Amino acid sequence: MDRLVLQTAAVLADEGTPSRVAEMAGMDPGQVVGSLSRLREAGLLETGRFRDSPSRWRVLTAMPRERKRALHVRAAQLLHRDRAGVAVVARHLEAAGTADGDWGVQVLFEAAGEAIFDNRFGAGNRYLGLAYRESSSESMRAEIVAVQALVEWQFAPSASSRNYRRLKSVVRAGQVPDHYRAAVARLFLWYGDAAATKDALDLLMHSGAEAQQRFAWSWLRYFVPGVHARYADAGRRRAALANRGAAGTAAGGAAELLADTGQDAGSGQRTDPALAGDAALRTLRTHRLSGSALVPLVNAVGVLGYHERLDEAEAWCGALIAQADARGVPMWRSMLRALRSSLRLRSGDLRGALADARSSLGVFPVSALGTGAIGPIATSVRAATAMGRCEQAAVQLAHPLPDIWPETMHGLLYRQARGHFRLAAGRPEEALADFRDCGARMLRWGIDRPGLVAWRNDVAQAHLVLGDRRRARRFAARHLAVLGPADAHVSGAASLRLLGAAADDPSAAVVLLERSLSIAAARGNAYEQALTQEALAAAHERAGDRVRSMMAARKGNRLARECGAAPLAERLAALAGDDARPGAADADAGPDPGRPAPDRLTSAERRVAECAAEGLRNRDIAARLDVTVSTVEQHLTKAYRKLGINRREDLSYALIDA
Repeated sequence: MDRLVLQTAAVLADEGTPSRVAEMAGMDPGQVVGSLSRLREAGLLETGRFRDSPSRWRVLTAMPRERKRALHVRAAQLLHRDRAGVAVVARHLEAAGTADGDWGVQVLFEAAGEAIFDNRFGAGNRYLGLAYRESSSESMRAEIVAVQALVEWQFAPSASSRNYRRLKSVVRAGQVPDHYRAAVARLFLWYGDAAATKDALDLLMHSGAEAQQRFAWSWLRYFVPGVHARYADAGRRRAALANRGAAGTAAGGAAELLADTGQDAGSGQRTDPALAGDAALRTLRTHRLSGSALVPLVNAVGVLGYHERLDEAEAWCGALIAQADARGVPMWRSMLRALRSSLRLRSGDLRGALADARSSLGVFPVSALGTGAIGPIATSVRAATAMGRCEQAAVQLAHPLPDIWPETMHGLLYRQARGHFRLAAGRPEEALADFRDCGARMLRWGIDRPGLVAWRNDVAQAHLVLGDRRRARRFAARHLAVLGPADAHVSGAASLRLLGAAADDPSAAVVLLERSLSIAAARGNAYEQALTQEALAAAHERAGDRVRSMMAARKGNRLARECGAAPLAERLAALAGDDARPGAADADAGPDPGRPAPDRLTSAERRVAECAAEGLRNRDIAARLDVTVSTVEQHLTKAYRKLGINRREDLSYALIDA
């Protein structure tokens, strides 16, 4: 009798009250009280519970397997009846290796949701796996498959996994629950799976989940406009949803934000940037980073960036990155660093943009990132080209992309970045074709917004390189006509710069360029200011004012070196007539311009430093590289010294030259 009570108490652990032990063991409560007293006197139990964990585990290990299984099942039943938390009940079901019926499947599913939300992804996946094996309901199995695939995407994305294949079968059978259809459609688009995307979108458009439809329609409109265009009729039928509820949900709020940016050209309206920015901040302040909130939060930061509230956007993005790093979810880290890289590129921070883009692309193999790789590749190419790293840019452009890439918004940025690479490589005709194609797609898709891709400015720049000043002026002026006031966006400064560079009269050019400079300076964009100073120096030179030309060139040289634009810095040094031309190492210096070149690192030091730059902790680096933590610490110490830095945060910048 005492043995049975001891075994029952071992299974129940902290839930082992005398009455529950008696009911589980099928004994009289009085007998159980006496047994518990004897076990307490023997030093095994204290108030019905084990004095220490090792004693409890010894009892569990010695127990016959079938008896232990039966006791765990009975414990789960009693605890479920007594309304214990699903996590407690699920632990017993997992230990028993059974759901014990549909009630247990539901408990496991709910416990998985709690575990995933609380960052216990291993437990969540185990509960989902057991629930899937034990469920007799096709609809429940379909829901489990959807959750498994979405969770897997966050940790080990693969279009060939068992969960992904199961999900495609579930979608083809039309069994995905309404509230998962938007997320499933995004998942297929992420992998560039055209057939599966069509099936998922067809399901979504016939869904009863209005909030999900609103979000999905706005998301599709902005991120995959080429695919969205094929669903225009369905989208118009859903337009009536625009004035309905759902704003309180993360999905609904994000959908409204996308429309508020003016990116939803279907509305034909422009929203006050202050109102859109405030709406974005409300979303950021009221939603915690989670799997379901990730995309809406990314969208909210993107809205701030679109409206050039870049300091706020980068601050919020940094806070979200810190959360993602703390919770250890690789996909969140990759997406958020990709987002910050684009913000830094917008602000003219070439080094920061390149470092974040590299970090984003380093979390998974590029092939696993699917369409998610397009944005950071585009940023990397654009930043590397401006920094004179054309070989690095060429490597990024060589990555194969999903077939769907030309239909995505990031595909426009990729084509734009490739065009600038081709300009730098002396292939202006090919660059012009890229820029024109961007414009044609934006016009066809109804998203011709100058704040998204300033393709007319790019066309103007290509014509300027080709020596066609008349066409350059025409396209720069068209950009301003679409934009409105030149100071409405930093791209207005670029238009004025191009108009000034293409002007026949140097005096008129100076007026345009000084106005351009004031707009770029007001936004703190060092790279745009440096480009304008170059054009201004040339205009003063044409006007015969050598002193002002040299002053502009020297100011521009300082700005170009500040943001790491080595080719621009060299051109400005030549305009200034300076003997000391800044080389790449000088112009692209990291946190300490006097540091030794990073090629002095040993291969082992470099591997450790690159892992640390990704955000891995020392023990994680040790596990990845199969070395001791002490070895990691020694390599990092040497790497810091050689790179001339003293903070882990500076590694991404310092290693760019690697």
